[in-house]
Amino acid sequence: RSKMASNKPAKSEREIEREITKNKVRAICIWTIATLGLNYTDLAQAMKVGPETVSRWLRGNTMPRPENLKKINALGNLQYLCGKVFRKPRDIRNWMSERVPILDESTPMLHFMGGDLEKLISVLATIESGAFI
Repeated sequence: RSKMASNKPAKSEREIEREITKNKVRAICIWTIATLGLNYTDLAQAMKVGPETVSRWLRGNTMPRPENLKKINALGNLQYLCGKVFRKPRDIRNWMSERVPILDESTPMLHFMGGDLEKLISVLATIESGAFI
């Protein structure tokens, strides 16, 4: 049997890169919502965008702007470090709601909702390195 040739033109390298980025954005947003027990509005607040923007990212309808892509990459770093430091999603949620001395006794979730992802990444990287027990 011969396969029929598709009438669709081959995707350009740029189109493929955009598709990969959209899938990455979607996966990171889904992980963040599911693991941290958030909804679209919570994630939107932390990202400083509207809930409809998060919805469009999840549907793959739009690409995040460069400044938002940086924030999503930071979420990806947070995801990676959480996977290294904690065994289960429940452990991540528990840590996010605990007062942490290195965060001046505030909770990681408070920093997350305020958009201070770099501080959380720094704390988790320190914990993961074994320098902070």
